[in-house]
Amino acid sequence: MATVRTAQAIPVAKKYVERDLGRLSDRPSSLLTLEQFKWLVRDGMKADLINGVMIVATPASYTHERLFNFLMRLVGDYVEERDMGIVLGSRSLVEVGTRSGYEPDLCFVAQDRLDIINETSITGPPDLVVEIISPSTRRHDAYAKKEGYARLGVPEYWLIDPDNRVVAFYHLTESGYVEGPVEDGVYHSLAVPGLWLRLDWLWDHPRVVNCLRELGVL
Repeated sequence: MATVRTAQAIPVAKKYVERDLGRLSDRPSSLLTLEQFKWLVRDGMKADLINGVMIVATPASYTHERLFNFLMRLVGDYVEERDMGIVLGSRSLVEVGTRSGYEPDLCFVAQDRLDIINETSITGPPDLVVEIISPSTRRHDAYAKKEGYARLGVPEYWLIDPDNRVVAFYHLTESGYVEGPVEDGVYHSLAVPGLWLRLDWLWDHPRVVNCLRELGVL
C-alpha cells in the first residue's frame, strides 16, 4: 500500500498533499525535483518520485515480503555464483528523470555496467527490474513506473501480483515493452543469462537451495 505525501517545508517551494495525480498537471511549481526528493527521503523510508509526486510506501504485507525475500535470495545467489554483477534490494534509487526516481523491489546490474551505481542512486538503466505490486500500488507499477522504466531503457521488467497469482515478464523493444513467453510454466530471462524461473516457485514457497540446485549453481 502507499500514500501520496509531499514536504511540508522545503527550501525552494511550498508543497502540498495530493491524492489525485491527474490534477497535478496544472501545478508545475508544486512538483518535486529528483534532488528535492533525495533530500526528503530518510533512512528507513521507502518511496518513489513519480512525475514530481512523492509516493511513500506503508509497511509491506507478509505475502509481499516473503516473495521479495525468495526472489532476492534466488536471483542474488544465482548472480553471485556466476559472477554476473549485483542484485540490489528495495532501497536502491533508480534515477528516471529530473522529476522521477523509483525504488524497485529488486534490480540487477550486469558486471560490465557497475559504473552506473554510486553511493546514493543508480544513474542508468538496470538490466532487470522487478516490482511486486499490491492493490494500492498497481496503478503506479503497471502504468506510470512501467512507462518510466521503458523510457529509461530498462531491458527487462517483471511485474508480479502475488494476491492474484499473476506475473508479466516484459522485454523492451523499439515500440515499448512486450510480454516475453512463458512455456510450460517456465520463464527464461534474457537480462540474466541462463536464469529461468518456474512460475510455481513464486506461489509455492519452495526452499531456495532446492531451486538453485535445479538451476545448476549448487
